[in-house]
Amino acid sequence: IEGEALDTGTYFHVATLEPHKVHKEIVVFEGKTRYGSAWSAFKEKHADKCIITAKQKELGDRMVTAVKASPSSMEYLKGEPEVSLFTEIRVAMGEIYAPYFSKKMTRDGWVTVKKVPKDGFNLSIKVRADCLGETFVSDLKSTSGRANKGESVRGSISTYKYDLSASLYLDMFSLIREDVTEFIWIFASKENSIAVPWRATKKNILI
Repeated sequence: IEGEALDTGTYFHVATLEPHKVHKEIVVFEGKTRYGSAWSAFKEKHADKCIITAKQKELGDRMVTAVKASPSSMEYLKGEPEVSLFTEIRVAMGEIYAPYFSKKMTRDGWVTVKKVPKDGFNLSIKVRADCLGETFVSDLKSTSGRANKGESVRGSISTYKYDLSASLYLDMFSLIREDVTEFIWIFASKENSIAVPWRATKKNILI
């Protein structure tokens, strides 16, 4: 079930953000069961693609439609889709630095420093934004809960630690775009075919 959910999510993301890539990255298996000789042959033939069933495609299409029908959600998809950032940070003397940018992390964000310590240890960081705008990072989320209910959304954020990834993304992308200060989750509900954008609060990020 978990693998199927991930595959449905992959289709939802590609179809929403980069629909021109659907035929290259996604393929639909029309069989009724994901086992047997027909399934094995299909899986081997399309080993380089994400395989979904017709039922998964139907669910994904409903979520894509929900996002496109939400003007407020679409506002946060006006930017560059699927942007990856690779960088290195250094942890030294209890502080966090970005050596390449000559910056140090503070409670209020990055500040420029004249010198970055040579001691400490380095971490290679990769982040990939669903959409990078001039002032925001947005992230598509499919949910089995109700996207328009605060309690349901807050529960998902807490359960899956979405606030942790949001803070990391803001920390990293603000290195290359100083005006990036907002993180927006766009929750699309599997239950009621509604999509709603939710802004990460300052408390979310500080935690």
